[in-house]
Amino acid sequence: MASTPFKMLANGERVPSVVQVHLLQAEKIDEKFPEEKQRNSRWLPPLEAAALVREPELKSLLGKVERMVVKLPKA
Repeated sequence: MASTPFKMLANGERVPSVVQVHLLQAEKIDEKFPEEKQRNSRWLPPLEAAALVREPELKSLLGKVERMVVKLPKA
């Protein structure tokens, strides 16, 4: 699933940003990753993540992910 929302920069400027969402099942998360000094990593359900983002397009995309996850069969 992909979308082209606009990202809000700290200075208020909106720039196009391509976002891809991949649904996967994770067993663990590595504490070390290439952007660890630039990003904080948190695992959240899609609707909780949507509540934390400012971009309307990304909120909408996360809502679509939530609806897809609800429909997936339980493993």
